[in-house]
Amino acid sequence: MRYALCAMEGQMQASGEGGGAAATEEAGAPADAATPLGSCSANVRQLALLASCAVCEWLPSLAHQARFAADKGLTEHAVVLLARVLTLLPAVALQCCAVTHGSDMSQRGAISGNSTADGAGCSAVLTAAARYDEGCAGGTDNGGSAAAVDGGGGGDGGWRHLLLAEVDVVPLLGLAMQLLEGHRGVELSDWPSRWYACELICSCCALAAACPEQVRQAAAAGAGAAAAASTAAGTAAQAVITPPWRPELLRALAAELGEAAEEVGRDGGSSSCGDGGSAVVGDGAGCACEPFSGVPSSGSTADGAGQEGVDHSGIHPTTLSAAAHAADLLAVQLEGWREGAVAGAVTGLLDAAARAIGWRGEDGALTAAVLVPPGELRRQGLLRGCGNPGCANLEGDSEAGVKLKGCGRCGTVGYCCRECQLEHWRAPGGHKEACGRAGGEEKHRC
Repeated sequence: MRYALCAMEGQMQASGEGGGAAATEEAGAPADAATPLGSCSANVRQLALLASCAVCEWLPSLAHQARFAADKGLTEHAVVLLARVLTLLPAVALQCCAVTHGSDMSQRGAISGNSTADGAGCSAVLTAAARYDEGCAGGTDNGGSAAAVDGGGGGDGGWRHLLLAEVDVVPLLGLAMQLLEGHRGVELSDWPSRWYACELICSCCALAAACPEQVRQAAAAGAGAAAAASTAAGTAAQAVITPPWRPELLRALAAELGEAAEEVGRDGGSSSCGDGGSAVVGDGAGCACEPFSGVPSSGSTADGAGQEGVDHSGIHPTTLSAAAHAADLLAVQLEGWREGAVAGAVTGLLDAAARAIGWRGEDGALTAAVLVPPGELRRQGLLRGCGNPGCANLEGDSEAGVKLKGCGRCGTVGYCCRECQLEHWRAPGGHKEACGRAGGEEKHRC
């Protein structure tokens, strides 16, 4: 993914592209409002579609595997999988912010005026989000976002359905917090756990800004579980599962990250990888946090690790401090929701969510800027396979040659044969449920 994005950035810079609709208007050519890549070359568009398709395919699968590993007690494997998910979630959640807070997002370009060098990244993210609000939402107001969740599509191009229905992201981030608390005891003594905590807070802030009602419900449920735990006694108290969306946990993380920022700044980047069972990331080449590219200075990446004020993974003290501030901000928001506040204004979380991308420098901003919504992927005519995940049809020379017949009710899913359609329809969590939601809005579709 990262190599595809770097290649895309190189092509955009070489050809003078990268302005999307703005660049098109300057050239006097008609802009494609549906995507910020309308003015880019075919190669750049193809890479963007590929990267977006990978995000849509990988996120649900990685989330499922992480849950499976956690259920089996394979904590380290679950953490490794969740670490990969956390690198993608903030950018996807910010696409939802463009619809949930569309009228406000276009004004957020200057949010990083008091920050250091992450302004360009934040501005690029918010500009891209505003473009998606104008192009993909098609004028949908903020009130239409709930329909997008239920219908699996709507003005956001399908991002909310991907997060809430396919990834089931609110419980997933709750699991990530529980694993961090149980595996680490909220003691971020080495850089892999610090990286994991930063990415987790990035994702939580972005999700709370994108889907405030769902996070509010999780916080309220956590408050009820905490009350039950406090009144229980003996073995009954031990049986109550500690709720994950807790302000107390976020404040503990904020304190640890603040101390880590002071330590890194004081030691001048001498921190190294500890041996405390760190298994947050690993690709068979030693302990490395390659997905984290976030030294928040112009053009910097994790290759800057070891520079003054930067720890072994390339995490700058500014990043750790910003993550601590975001954790405190989210804790305050969760406390308000626990006390009965409505899931309304979350402007502060929008700022934190945008900085969550900006912390990673150009890589993070580019990721958010080039993501194409699932609905747009379908419109672009990408190769579609049989909608049945269990399809074993090997007829023909390639999958491209298989003729698909669309669902007669919604038309959004195609199948190679009737047997596959029936199997997927009857399967738990199959097409029957999704088709029922779509059918409520599109009853008259063939």
